[in-house]
Amino acid sequence: MPENVFVNKDNTACFVCPACNKAKILDISKYDYLKRAYIIKCKCPCGHVYSVKLEKRQYYRKKINVYGKYTKIRFSDKTKRYERQHKGTVLIKSISRTGIRMSRLGTKNDLKVGDKLLLEFRIDDAKGTLIKKTASIVWIKHTDIGVEFDKTESFTPSDQAIAFYLLP
Repeated sequence: MPENVFVNKDNTACFVCPACNKAKILDISKYDYLKRAYIIKCKCPCGHVYSVKLEKRQYYRKKINVYGKYTKIRFSDKTKRYERQHKGTVLIKSISRTGIRMSRLGTKNDLKVGDKLLLEFRIDDAKGTLIKKTASIVWIKHTDIGVEFDKTESFTPSDQAIAFYLLP
């Protein structure tokens, strides 16, 4: 499986050889026409050939493996507020400042693109910080779901915890 390498805003990426750990920063602007992720082969001066997956993202994404809860919510025109519809359990697989990738647990197929969710989960930092965020589903593939947080603000406790959690 190729290692993920993230492309910086200046179209550079840091490649690290898995055999000798030699690092090199390269301009990869010739791949700029490609969209989000693509795999390339690299050859290190030590002679080792390896593959990397270049990823263009606005924010760094970190793999995570924690359980959480969601509550599907719907805006009511009558009451002019969000109403809770139903709850479920998910496994959070990755997180960034703007959203998460999660898997639905159980067989209930009750979610669709555009649904609003209230998410609650604890990140696996030293404090086990509780994250509470509202979000919208942007894609679904089998049991995997891509979710985008509704607001990303630097002053909320959840957003601050996520920002510190994502620091290298």
